[in-house]
Amino acid sequence: MIWLADFLPLAEWALRQQDLRHRYLFAGSGAEVMSSPGIACTLEAIITLAIYEAALGKGYIDGTTIGYEKPYPRSTGGNPKRADLAFKDRGKGKNWAYIEIKYYGSTGKQWVQHDIEKLRTIKQRSQRWLFLYRVRPIAGRCMHLPDLIVRNFGGHLRIQGQGTFVTVADKENAPAMCEFCFARVEQ
Repeated sequence: MIWLADFLPLAEWALRQQDLRHRYLFAGSGAEVMSSPGIACTLEAIITLAIYEAALGKGYIDGTTIGYEKPYPRSTGGNPKRADLAFKDRGKGKNWAYIEIKYYGSTGKQWVQHDIEKLRTIKQRSQRWLFLYRVRPIAGRCMHLPDLIVRNFGGHLRIQGQGTFVTVADKENAPAMCEFCFARVEQ
């Protein structure tokens, strides 16, 4: 089990599963399920828990190979800095990888910058990760998430993986694209 190979497929499954779940919850009738908004109405905490549950279902062990709201290394005090998720490969001497999960909405840039600064308190680059996702309209001009990340955080983030799937953006049933990227925080 190598967490780096597992994370993106598990995260994509969790996003898609929550997209369908929220479409069902917001639909007024069975006929409206697939045309109702989905992932656009889902909170970050729900996505984080969905990824966590998906990993547990595939053999990750709480406290040993995965952690939810795991404190950063050497973070002390009454309320230490915590990562949304942390993964670790099995075996002695393996380090935790701390992952912040962020919806890149209209104020996404400032929140991502805040998480980059928070993750930089961890000395080893191999331990600092961001999973970003957003929903954008298919129609019209809109910059793709990987391009947006490179433009806004070029030297600070290195994209390791990405993906997309079709969803619904709003109550007007506008077709949309859910985009997601997994990136390592650099110096």
